Amino acid sequence: MKYLPVKKRYSVNVVDDSEVEALALKHVFDDLPHDIHMRYHNGGAGLDEFLSERPDIFILDMHIPSYDVWDSVRTIRQHNQDSIIIIYSGVDPALQREAIRTSYQDEFISEVRYLTKPSNEELGRRIWDKEFSCLIKGDSDAA
Repeated sequence: MKYLPVKKRYSVNVVDDSEVEALALKHVFDDLPHDIHMRYHNGGAGLDEFLSERPDIFILDMHIPSYDVWDSVRTIRQHNQDSIIIIYSGVDPALQREAIRTSYQDEFISEVRYLTKPSNEELGRRIWDKEFSCLIKGDSDAA
């Protein structure tokens, strides 16, 4: 499993076709000690720019029309081995992992993390706080 280096602030790039979902996610992150860099686009339109920025974390919505999340994961991995990739969806993570196991078995997909979109802001705050705490290696007060 990949971990983040210990820093005070982390850059996060989010790809989601729903502005409402992305704004809700940003609102949750505003209460956490993480920088957010958000783009709303339907597919890989902003992927080249994202790749040049080399964020700590990519968060990709699993279901965007006219967009193959797995192609994006492969592209990210080919250009940036260090970023954490999180795919989030309203679909149960166990179902997501099973779909991946049966359809996309390659080294680019193997280290992707999965989160289910939370049903409310408070739950989202707890889930993302726990997720970031698990991803940060070492003492979070150092850096």
